[in-house]
Amino acid sequence: MTQPATSATPEPGWRRAIRRGLYGLLAAVIVFAFGAGTVYFAWSQPLTAQNRQLTSDLDAARAELETLRPLVDQVASLEAQAALAEQQGLALLALVQVGDARVAMALGDTTKARLPLLLADGALSRLGTLVEETLKPEVETMRDRLALARGEFESDTFAAQRDLEVLANDLSQFVKRLR
Repeated sequence: MTQPATSATPEPGWRRAIRRGLYGLLAAVIVFAFGAGTVYFAWSQPLTAQNRQLTSDLDAARAELETLRPLVDQVASLEAQAALAEQQGLALLALVQVGDARVAMALGDTTKARLPLLLADGALSRLGTLVEETLKPEVETMRDRLALARGEFESDTFAAQRDLEVLANDLSQFVKRLR
């Protein structure tokens, strides 16, 4: 049997090279597309999800910050009130200690009057560090009056009682002004 004659002529070499080059280029494009898809799904998608999460976290933090801003002012107000309460407490403590010393002196026991006066001096000393600059001279005057009364215990108890009475008045007026 004879083979039928083929009408196809062999393809020239440059066409075959172009066809093979096109197949290679197509294979390279497919590999590149596969690589790009892998990079997109393996790297870009998680970053996008992480970016969305961070954006929502940032929005939540901003919302929380907006709710906390008014609290800053409230905290500042409460700190000022606490400082004022501490000053009032120290002034009242000194007043109570002076009252204790006055009672002890009225009973004729100058020995028992010394400790309350020392405690009152400590309270006034601390108060002097906390009050505004305009009130510091007044606190120092009260401390001077207290020192004067302590110095008069043995020599002139009447003068010491009178100084303690003036000091108690001064402390009472001071507490009223602090309010």
